[in-house]
Amino acid sequence: MIKLDFKNDLFLRQLAIKIGAILIIVIIAIVINVVISGQIKEKALNISSLQAQSQTMASMGESFSKLMKDFQVVSPYLESVQQLLPSQNQIINFSKDMSDLAETFGVTLGFSFEKDAIKEVSEGVSTTNFSMSLSGDFSKISEFIISLKESRYFIDFSGFDFTGGSAESIANGNKTISAVVRGRVFMRNN
Repeated sequence: MIKLDFKNDLFLRQLAIKIGAILIIVIIAIVINVVISGQIKEKALNISSLQAQSQTMASMGESFSKLMKDFQVVSPYLESVQQLLPSQNQIINFSKDMSDLAETFGVTLGFSFEKDAIKEVSEGVSTTNFSMSLSGDFSKISEFIISLKESRYFIDFSGFDFTGGSAESIANGNKTISAVVRGRVFMRNN
């Protein structure tokens, strides 16, 4: 059997050093390769995340641009739209306006706001409930109610109670009747 003596044989010692150096270089190359490939994957994920964010920002920019164009078209009308509903201070005139309107139709009116407070129904818009007692010809009362829907107030009726006369006489407009009308009127918050 041949025994290798690394201490005395210069060739074998140099060969072992060279093989060891090559192994160390290969191990270092593998470690560097693993580290770099991990960093490349991380950077690739970051790049795709940034691309997705960029696309989102671009679509948001387009939406914002469209909104700004729409706002520029609408802005001259914005104040008039805000004035469509009366303010809470202006709603005080509602009962007087109803009384004046009823007078023009020859209808007797009793008006009251309900006890419940003003209720907010959406941002900037509230309602208050009311009830009206009406007396007069059926045709005049119906004309009065129709004119309320066309008034400057936005009204939502919740109930109608009619009393007096037969159905036939009411339909002919020959009989004085009474009615109680309940509803709510909308207003903008101050």
